[in-house]
Amino acid sequence: MPFTRHLDASFPRVWDRWEADGTSWTIEDLPPGDEDEALDILLKYQCPEEILLVLNNMLGDPVSLETLCQVFRYFFQQRLTLACYAQTGGDKKLVALNVCGVKIKGEELNFESKADNFINLLQTSLYLDAKANSLEYLDIDKALIAVGLVVRKEYRGAGLGCKLLAAREPLCRFLGIKGTATTFTSIPAQKSAARCGFTTILELTIRELSEAGFNYPKDDNRILKVMVNKYE
Repeated sequence: MPFTRHLDASFPRVWDRWEADGTSWTIEDLPPGDEDEALDILLKYQCPEEILLVLNNMLGDPVSLETLCQVFRYFFQQRLTLACYAQTGGDKKLVALNVCGVKIKGEELNFESKADNFINLLQTSLYLDAKANSLEYLDIDKALIAVGLVVRKEYRGAGLGCKLLAAREPLCRFLGIKGTATTFTSIPAQKSAARCGFTTILELTIRELSEAGFNYPKDDNRILKVMVNKYE
């Protein structure tokens, strides 16, 4: 069965808070009322920038994009997405998020679609997951995973990506989950993950994905990394 988080009166919980330059920052659970705004941020900032989403033409393929939105909403409903808010005065703004879920040993996330672009994206994800075998590497039966890490452009440079990644640890400890695994596709995200204690267990180029039979450019040597962190 899919992982279910049992909510109580403490939801949404705050996982981190700090003050900087007159702004109060929090990392907390994404509440249902902010899901539409979170989806807008993903469509505006992640879809035009994230390597695999761009190469699979998510924004140019309405059917694929609709399926991708369904995937994001599926993960929102697991109530594991981490949201970063900035508050100055009385104005509290959602500025970044990490769309998280739980992978359970023996279960495979699958989403039906007739769109070739989305199918290529999904099969890529399943291929990387199988090749990395992160649960076996971590020696655990479930792990926190993620399908989106995004920061509004005007808030970049403040280390929010790293803050979101670090907040996975208290979330995991609260849920009794002993590790996390994610495919990081950009150099900044890979560097942030390394700073937060993540270890690389698989490196693969876009070219190698093409050679494995996926629909990608044959001369693209950008590197994808599957990275993990275990919480003892």
